[in-house]
Amino acid sequence: MSLRPSMLQRRPACRLLTALTTAVGAVVLAVVLPAEPAAAQGISITGPANGAVGELLVFEAQASGCAAIAGGWTWFTDGAQATGPTSTATIQLSWAEPGIKGVSAVNLGCGGAQGSASVEIFDSGRIELVGSAAAFAENAGTVTLAARRTGGSVGAASARFTSADETATAGADYQSSTGLLTWADGETGDRLLSLTLFDDLAYEGDETFLVSLSDPQGGAQLGAVRETRVTLLEDDPPPGDVVRFAQSRFTSDEEADFASVVVTRGSALAGEISVQFTTEELSATPGADYEETTLTLTWADGDVAPREVLVPLIGDSLVEGEESVDLVLFDPSPGAFLGEPAFAELALLDDDAAAGSLQFVTTSRSISEADGTVTFEVSRTGGAAGAVGVSVVRLGGSAGPEDATLLTESLAWQDGDDSDRQVEIVVLDDEQPEGTENLIVGLSAATGGAVLGSSSQAELEIVDDDSASVSLLAFADAGRSVGESSGSVTVTVVRSGSLATPASARAITQDLSASAGLDYVAIDRALAWPAGDGTARSFNVTLLDDDLVEGDELFEVILTDLEDAGLGAPSAMSVEIVDDDVGLSQIRFASGAVEVGEADGELDLVVRRTGSLELDASVRVTGQPATASVPADFLAPSQTLEWEAGDGSDRIYTVTLVDDQLVEGSESFVVRLDQFVNSQPGSPAQVTVELLDDDTPPAGAIGFAASSYTASEADASIDFELVRSGGDSGTASVLLEIVPVEAQPGSDYLTPQSLQLDWDDGEDGSRTFAVPLVDDDRIEPLETLRTRIVATSGAALGARRVATGTVFDDDLAFGLCPDGQPLALCLNQERFAVEVSFRTAGGVSGEGRPIGLTTDSGYFWFFEADNVEIFLKVLDGCSINQNYWVFVTGLTDVEVELTVTDRISGASKDFSSPLGTPFEPVLDTAAFPFCDEAGAASTTSSRHRPDDPSRRSHRASAVLGATAALAPTPSCPPGAPDDLLCLVEGRFEIAVDWNSDLAAGPGRPLELTRDTGTFWFFEPDNLELLVKVLDGCSINQHRWVFAGGLTDVATRMVVTDTADGTERIYESPLGPPYEPVLDIEAFDCE
Repeated sequence: MSLRPSMLQRRPACRLLTALTTAVGAVVLAVVLPAEPAAAQGISITGPANGAVGELLVFEAQASGCAAIAGGWTWFTDGAQATGPTSTATIQLSWAEPGIKGVSAVNLGCGGAQGSASVEIFDSGRIELVGSAAAFAENAGTVTLAARRTGGSVGAASARFTSADETATAGADYQSSTGLLTWADGETGDRLLSLTLFDDLAYEGDETFLVSLSDPQGGAQLGAVRETRVTLLEDDPPPGDVVRFAQSRFTSDEEADFASVVVTRGSALAGEISVQFTTEELSATPGADYEETTLTLTWADGDVAPREVLVPLIGDSLVEGEESVDLVLFDPSPGAFLGEPAFAELALLDDDAAAGSLQFVTTSRSISEADGTVTFEVSRTGGAAGAVGVSVVRLGGSAGPEDATLLTESLAWQDGDDSDRQVEIVVLDDEQPEGTENLIVGLSAATGGAVLGSSSQAELEIVDDDSASVSLLAFADAGRSVGESSGSVTVTVVRSGSLATPASARAITQDLSASAGLDYVAIDRALAWPAGDGTARSFNVTLLDDDLVEGDELFEVILTDLEDAGLGAPSAMSVEIVDDDVGLSQIRFASGAVEVGEADGELDLVVRRTGSLELDASVRVTGQPATASVPADFLAPSQTLEWEAGDGSDRIYTVTLVDDQLVEGSESFVVRLDQFVNSQPGSPAQVTVELLDDDTPPAGAIGFAASSYTASEADASIDFELVRSGGDSGTASVLLEIVPVEAQPGSDYLTPQSLQLDWDDGEDGSRTFAVPLVDDDRIEPLETLRTRIVATSGAALGARRVATGTVFDDDLAFGLCPDGQPLALCLNQERFAVEVSFRTAGGVSGEGRPIGLTTDSGYFWFFEADNVEIFLKVLDGCSINQNYWVFVTGLTDVEVELTVTDRISGASKDFSSPLGTPFEPVLDTAAFPFCDEAGAASTTSSRHRPDDPSRRSHRASAVLGATAALAPTPSCPPGAPDDLLCLVEGRFEIAVDWNSDLAAGPGRPLELTRDTGTFWFFEPDNLELLVKVLDGCSINQHRWVFAGGLTDVATRMVVTDTADGTERIYESPLGPPYEPVLDIEAFDCE
């Protein structure tokens, strides 16, 4: 507890008589007593009893009983001499730090007399705007800026904000705003201020106005950022005529003579126009799969008919899979401009025979242990081209080698053979009462181009025939269903088999979808039977009724700690708690934002009902203009949508779009839900529809030439290329913004003096935007920054509006080999060199690019620096099994060849993954049996290694420092849990829990790139799990989740899309290697 005066009321002067420091637990009490006027030997000092950091405070000295000299005063503060006045006894002071401050004064005319006083200084903080610049589209409506109070929080504080014109005009472009932002005593953080923007139909270019802070109150001071310049981005382009591909993806069978590609013209405003068309190589090969095609497409004045381009195809008999050709529109004639898409893909569908997929015909069998032999059939389907094979492996289960032997270790098929093969298992009979056991076998490492089917595992249940001599405990019911208001549910455990000895067990509850303490009361009940007692035991589990609409939930009761008894069937009892609460439906739109062309005719919006369906429900849908108008641009009449009880199907609300000949630019309107009956608003309850005009500016478009760029920090700069294409009429310019990600301004790069690039009238082509780099001596991971087009003038925005720059560290870092091998990753004190090569289905091959993370671990990327493909570590296991261990996982299905070389012994080991198959994890704990004195340091496996800070390398400290400090990753919002990984600008949140046979806990995250991160479990420089979230919306309308692990502990990973709250859960059991996750349908694209 700290006793301090209020900042709102000044006290009389006081002096610090005594400081009593009394430790009671963690409480320290400082007592400040009222003071008499300080008058030591004729001098007294008066002044305020308290004040704020930075506040100017006035103190006055008075002399009595001595002849004070007017210019002879000297002042001291906390023992340091202060500058004194020459003609008055008053001094003004301010302090930069809080605390009790002393003030004293002497005068040459009063001998040794000295006066003193004290004042308590509080820190009331600083108030500043968040960011000195902001940009919004002029049609954004209501937008927000933020002001932040940081530092101290003593006392209430406030500051006033005010807007002021620059090139934007209040009342025409925005609403003039002023207001008071307040913080209560003890509060810090952000306060939002709202600004209203006015859209118009005039093309004015970007405009700006200022928002500034003033008049701080309550002792708070204004911080460094006192003014924000707001840029209104022009959304009203001048007129034009646009050509584009009819769609972004075209398909054709490879055996067809020609592939048809369609190019459209949006309007006929520019008279006669033309555009160039060409094909470019992607995965398909010109001359082998198609003929290169380049031609000119022309339209006469008034002609808006689509143009068909026929691309000649070349068929073959090779099994290649789908291949692609890049289609490009370029060099439009004056008055014509490129629209979206100006690039398209032509997919050539392979019609040749495939090697097929291999899978179990039956995935489960049951056999008595006395029956001897059992077989599982394996089929080859979907193709029989070429010789193929597959390994059969033992994956786990409770049955050991003493219970069952796997006789078949591999299967093979010849070219054209698709008959079934058999996996033979011999079951060994014994006389041990063991209860029912199981064996899980799997197919692995398919060869010859074959892939594993969905049924790549099979389970054999082995029924014990020695149960008569042992007591068996089981539940009387496998499951019960009870209402949540029933009060309790009765559980009965029965005993069978031998009753010759006493028997006991514990019955415990486990959460499934129900939660102990919220839905039921957990139990841990001891059950015992004396010898000869075969009666059942019953007990009740209490149910907790609530008023929440939760749906039906489950928990289970299991038996554990069995003594002198085996587990019979059923071995668990599930309890379903039937929800008896009635809730309201939630009604929402399927998407909160839609883009549509004005020539599309109609727009169908999906209205979705979720939650309780027990009542009839209805809602009204209405359309309202924003910048688009009725009836000139759209028609959206009010309509009531109705659902009967039990009906959860979607409803469609149709908006009629009006295609005019006016060049208006993009316009918008809003469709809202209201008048809810037996329902409530879901999210989103309104849709913003952007109506895309089919005309573009006559001066072309400006965009980035590529989406990513790279440089070494030793380079003078990282260069981004911007291209003006589709027209060169008039002058044009682009305004850029640098957005720091891992790379930070000042320490990693410098902001260029000019953020604008210009093109003269008649000029097109490229310009270079160079961002100067700072070459430091710090060991850092790769760092990224983004360059974004804020606005264009005289030209439209191109397809690529954002580009990512990746800067590679050139300082000595882990993973670099001492002999300068640029494509090798050297691990474990540089003893082991790792090299990776890859080959895609389209024949593209290359070497993986290494990135070291710690002394033991690193990764390789193939195509883009921020797309991690192979993740591995080499561990010293000499103290455990006299071997060095190699753990590898991959987030790819391309062909991979990986070689690990011991640079001391010269031994090497190869690992490979075939094309088209998810990368099988490698947990090789006998990779290199060459332990010497230097390599025999004490190390334990990832399941048992404790966290020893002394073992952490400098690299781990540099790369993993934020993780070791238990902080959320940088992309997470303020206040996020410290075990959360946030990817893709914070949209996807990922949490991992692990459980070994000795311990459990949350995974600790590290963000590697924008879409990739890793987790450690036991110590920061021992990385265990890798995950990335990719945007596959242009391929299959889904976002993908890929994950791989270098561990065999049990894990549970939850990936949440914060845009709509959707969750995906991925679990891996304890014991087997982590099975890679390649989920290409994880989240819908909206």
